[in-house]
Amino acid sequence: MKMAALETYLREAQEAKGMEHLRAIATLRWYIRNSTEHDIIVAIRKIEDATLLRYIIEAGVNATLQHEVTKRHEKLTKEAAGGE
Repeated sequence: MKMAALETYLREAQEAKGMEHLRAIATLRWYIRNSTEHDIIVAIRKIEDATLLRYIIEAGVNATLQHEVTKRHEKLTKEAAGGE
């Protein structure tokens, strides 16, 4: 399955350390701000790795996107625990 652009930016932030991590977060922030909110929400809903979601918050997003990240994290956490 093809990885969405948002997930690619998130994985770069996850793998980077120090100044490279800060650069990756800045790039992620640029990508989010230059994409439509709808496109970012759709991409968030497709993320299957809950550990990636924290980088969206770290990039600094609006309340709507924060809410979507929280909902997605809760859903993934519940699924991992065996519930639906």
